[in-house]
Amino acid sequence: MLTPDHVLYLLKPLLLALLLPPTPGLLLIALGGLWLRQRKLGRGVLVAGLLYCWLSCTDWFAIQLQSLLLNPPPALSSAQMVALAQRSGTAVFVLGGGSTARVPEYEFAPDLSPLSHERLRYGVWLARRLQAPLGFSGGISSLGAPGRMPEGVLAQRIASDQFGLPLRWVESGSRDTRENARLSVPLLKADGVKHVLLVTHAMHVPRALRAFKSVAPVDMELIPAGIDYRAEGPWSWGDFLPAATGFHKNRYVWTEFLGLLSGH
Repeated sequence: MLTPDHVLYLLKPLLLALLLPPTPGLLLIALGGLWLRQRKLGRGVLVAGLLYCWLSCTDWFAIQLQSLLLNPPPALSSAQMVALAQRSGTAVFVLGGGSTARVPEYEFAPDLSPLSHERLRYGVWLARRLQAPLGFSGGISSLGAPGRMPEGVLAQRIASDQFGLPLRWVESGSRDTRENARLSVPLLKADGVKHVLLVTHAMHVPRALRAFKSVAPVDMELIPAGIDYRAEGPWSWGDFLPAATGFHKNRYVWTEFLGLLSGH
C-alpha cells in the first residue's frame, strides 16, 4: 500500500521539473507569445519570462535568492575551529548528496556524486584539523534501482582508500534529510557525542539543521559546517552573465526552499 510519503517521493521529480528553473520562465514566455495580441500584457509577460530565464542562470541571482530565502549561517571560522579542537565528544558528520550508479571512467563502477564528494572532502579536512572522528550518512533514493550501492558504503570506501581516513560511523539506510537525522542521531548518541559538526552545502544547512534538531537530544550541540560559500568582495560582470554554475545554483536554492516549505 502506498503511503503519502511514498507518493510524494514518486511525484517529486515531476513536481520539481515544473517548479524549478527554467520551466516557470519558459511558461511565461509561452503565455506572453499567446497573449501578444494584447500588446501590453503579452509583451510584459514575455519580457518577464525572458528576464527570469536570464537571471536564473546567473551566480548573482543565486546568491541573492540564497540570502533571501534560506539565509544559511556563515562558514566556520578559524576561531571556531580552534575552540572546537579543544572540546571532547566532538564528531564531524557528513550528509550525502547523491550518487551515480555507473561511471564509465571507473569501469562503470558506482561513485558518489560531485556534491557528495565535495562534502566528504571537507569532512575529512575538518576531521583532521580538529582531530575528531568522521561519519557519513546516505542511503539510496526511493526511486533508486534495486541493488544500487548506498552512498554510505561508497563514502566508506572512498574515505579509506583515497583519503586514508576510515569512517567511524556509516549510516546507509536513509532516503532523504529527515531519515539522515532519524537514523544517524542514535549512532552518535550511543558513542557519547556531544558536539556534531554537520557537513553539507550551505544551501542545505537550514533544512539539515531543522531535521537533526527535531530528533537530537537537548544536550547534543549541532554545529553547521557548510561549504560552497561566496567569499566577500566586489561582483564581476561575469556574475551577471548566464552560466551553467549559476543555473545549477539557482535550482539548488529553489529545491531547498521548497523542501523547507513542504517540511521535507
